[in-house]
Amino acid sequence: MFQHLPPSSTASLQQRTSPTMPTRTLPNIAISGTPGVGKSTLCQRLATRLPSLTLLDLTSEAKPHNCRLEYDSALSCWVIDEEKLAKKLSPTLQHPGGRIIDYMHAAIWPAAAPVDLVVTVRCTDTRLLWDRYQERNYKKEKIEQNIDCEIMGDIEGENREWFGWDEEGVEGSAAWAVLESGTEEQMGENVERIVKWVEEWKKVREGLGQDEEMDVVPFASAEVEGADDDEDEDDDEEEEEDGSADDDDDEDDDGDAKP
Repeated sequence: MFQHLPPSSTASLQQRTSPTMPTRTLPNIAISGTPGVGKSTLCQRLATRLPSLTLLDLTSEAKPHNCRLEYDSALSCWVIDEEKLAKKLSPTLQHPGGRIIDYMHAAIWPAAAPVDLVVTVRCTDTRLLWDRYQERNYKKEKIEQNIDCEIMGDIEGENREWFGWDEEGVEGSAAWAVLESGTEEQMGENVERIVKWVEEWKKVREGLGQDEEMDVVPFASAEVEGADDDEDEDDDEEEEEDGSADDDDDEDDDGDAKP
C-alpha cells in the first residue's frame, strides 16, 4: 500500500477539460479502490482481454520517476508525491493513450490528462477483506484503516469530487462506474462490461472527424448480454407469484363470503 496525499484544495474540478482528445484512438481507464478489493486483478484481466491497451501501475512507476517522499513505518508504505507523478505520466495519456491505470484512487490527474472512464472497485464483504489483509501480513492498524476506508466509501467519494459527478454519477468529465468485486462471478462480469464499454467508445470515436470534440461515453450502456434477460425472468416469476397470491386471496374472499 502506498499512502497518498489528500487532493489539493486548489484543484477545482471545473478546471478539467473534456476527457477525450480527437487525436486519440484508444481510451484511458482508471481502475481504483481500497487495497485488497481486487482492482489489480481486474486490471490484469483487462490487459489480457484488451491487448491494444497498456497496463500502467502507478505504485510501480513512483520509484523510477523519483516520486517517493518518505516511508511510513506505521503503515509500512511509501508516501507518494502524486501531483508530481501525475504530471510526469500525463503525456502518455494524451498520446498515444490507451492506458489501464492501476492505483488506489483517480483523484490525481490534471485537466490536461484525458481520463475517459473511472471505475471504483468495491468489496462490501469486510470479512473477506480482513482475511485478505491477514494473508498479506498487514499490521492491525493498517487493516483497520483500510477497512474503515472501504466502509466509508472514501475512494468513491474522492473520485466523485475530483471528476465533478453528481449523486447519480452524471455531469462529470469522465464516464463513471462503481463495481462490486467480491466474487469470481462479479469479477468476470466487470471485465465483460468494461470490454463492451471500450468497444462502444471506439465506435463513437470512429464516427467523429479529426477535429470534432468527443462527449463522455456513459458506462450505463455497457450492460452484459443476458443480464436483462435474467431480470425479465425474475420479473416474470414475481408476476406469477403475485398472480398466485391474488388467486389465493380471491379464494379466501369466496370462502369468507356468507351464503
